[in-house]
Amino acid sequence: MNNGYDTSFYSANHYILIMTDAYNMSPAISSTGPTDAEVAARLALLAADRAGIITSDWSTKSAAVRSAVSARS
Repeated sequence: MNNGYDTSFYSANHYILIMTDAYNMSPAISSTGPTDAEVAARLALLAADRAGIITSDWSTKSAAVRSAVSARS
């Protein structure tokens, strides 16, 4: 997922790690119309890898889904 980069440095040093194209991480999900469950699972996956912000073109999702938060590792 992170191409072998150790992202712990960013978390330990209080950086905001932005992960773009969240839909494209393996396994890829729809870039514009994923299910709410797919979005939640992707958010949890990237937060576990210390993402502070994730981006994707999920503008058709509800405000609750688009503003979801998850604790990062």
